[in-house]
Amino acid sequence: MHKSLAKGTSLITNSERLTIVRIEDLYVVNVYLPDTSTAGRAEIVLDICCHIESYVNFHNNRYVIIGGDFNLKFINGTSCCQDLNSFIMDNDLCVCDSKFSNGPGYTHWRLVTVPRGLIIL
Repeated sequence: MHKSLAKGTSLITNSERLTIVRIEDLYVVNVYLPDTSTAGRAEIVLDICCHIESYVNFHNNRYVIIGGDFNLKFINGTSCCQDLNSFIMDNDLCVCDSKFSNGPGYTHWRLVTVPRGLIIL
């Protein structure tokens, strides 16, 4: 990290499945969701989404990058997809894998008047 950013950088939370770092007006969120064979998966997904919402201010001109391993397909009807879809909709995020056909495989992005959020998987 460049020295000029170190002063404005803080670790918001760090756990087994969720890490959030704030670098000035940018939140960098890394998630690791369990695979479909994990008991209680739906509750874990919902809990992580709630934690992200409690730590990250999506509506105050903040930039947000969310990445990690979601271990699911973003198709309605698959395991836990509805909870994650609600999280995406509630925070004005949208699917972006079709936006980068030759890219590295991003799955979600957010575009507003000034681009502020991106979910990278």
